[in-house]
Formats: sequence, structure tokens, C-alpha cells
Amino acid sequence: MIALKIRAWRTLAKLDAALHVSSLFSDTRDAVLMYHAVGEPEAYGNVSVERFRADLRYLTDRYEVVDLDTLVETTADEKRVAITFDDAFENVHEHALPVLREFSVPATVYAVADFVGTNQGYNDCSIMSADQLHELVGEPLVTVGNHTHTHPHLAEVDDETELREEIRGAQESLENLLGVSVDRFSYPYGSYDERTPRVVAETHDTAVTTVPRLCEDSVNEYLVPRITAHNPVSHVRWELTDLGDRVRGLIT
Repeated sequence: MIALKIRAWRTLAKLDAALHVSSLFSDTRDAVLMYHAVGEPEAYGNVSVERFRADLRYLTDRYEVVDLDTLVETTADEKRVAITFDDAFENVHEHALPVLREFSVPATVYAVADFVGTNQGYNDCSIMSADQLHELVGEPLVTVGNHTHTHPHLAEVDDETELREEIRGAQESLENLLGVSVDRFSYPYGSYDERTPRVVAETHDTAVTTVPRLCEDSVNEYLVPRITAHNPVSHVRWELTDLGDRVRGLIT
């Protein structure tokens, strides 16, 4: 059943790319995109530099691309999109940052405190060093957020002290390292339970999930949904539309 739904979803995405049916409907709900790595080779979780540049060209031509806090804290009549990166991979600093500057697009980069300067990534992607994160802090377009100490499934962390250390302790570590306030959070693997947003809300202003939906008119700032940006282009563009989101609500 799941495989059938996935095939149906991809077929709808391809049809919309060819026929542009979604353009016949209202398209005003905000969206947050979730990237991970930007470089070669293009693979799961990793888009090429050319793909990333094409994405930003498409987004800036059609929507207002804004900072995450602007999207969460304010409303607008026109559709807005915010860009986020999980894990703080080194190639985001090397490859994505110049493209963000090229298009003057803001972004949030969520760092795992204990992984800074290590090779904990995938697809041969290393994590940014402390110096590279410091450079991001000095970049007006980029805000560094918290992605926990060790990237666990938070819903599976039963011990309350350990849960707080992964969230609040990691925040303190990043703030001490970078010398700035770190008040944005991303749930590793999109994993959370009823406790987690409450703990995050004690010290953070926003938190993003991996729920692949558009934002509601009144978004919960600690459960912000995100569209996965490294899926096929037609898939992502379909999910960005209000029509695509309505259809997803009917079939999931």
C-alpha cells in the first residue's frame, strides 16, 4: 500500500510538471525546505551545486524567500519559502554558501554540537569545523541553529536529564563555541514525542520537523513542517504547491 501511494504521488508530480494544473489553484501557504548536503556526487540527501542553484533560481523567481523567523512570526498575502540545512555539513559551507550569496537568500544551518569538525556524515560528507561555523555566524544571510549533542532519536530518549542535555546542553555548547545566541532547533530524524517540544520551548524560539507539509495559517513554532528538498525536482515543486498539499492530506 505504501509503495502504491509513493508511485501515485510521483505520478501526480510528473503530471503537474507537464500540465501545470496546480497553477490554476490558489497558492499562498508558506513552505520550509529541508536540505542536507550540497556537492558531488548527487545522492540521497545530497544535491549538486547546479541543482541547488536551479532550485534557488526557481524559488526566487516565483516566491518570496525569507528567513525562517520571518516566516514563522509574521503573515503575508503571498507565498513565502524558507531554506534550512540539517547537520552543518562542510560542503554547505563550501558549495551552498556562495550560491546563497549569489541569490541573497537567507538560510538556517542546524549543527550537531558533538559532531563539529568530525567525519560523522554520509556520502563522504564531513561536518563543518569550528572555524567554518564561526564564519557562518559572521554571514548576515545565515543563522546557526541547534541539532542536539549527538543526533539521537529524541522520542526514544527516556531519561529526562539526558533529553534536556541533548537539547539545552547542546544549545549551551554551541553558544559557548560560537559566542552567539542559538535559539533555533531541529529534531534529528524528525523524532519527537509529547515531551520534546515542551523542553525545546523552554530555551528556543522555533523548532522544525520533517513532517512533509506546508505551514498552516497559524503555525506551531515548535512543530514547523518541512518539505524534503533533495527529492526529484518535480516531486519537490509539486509538494510546494497548495494543491499538492491538499492532495497529500487526502491520500495519507
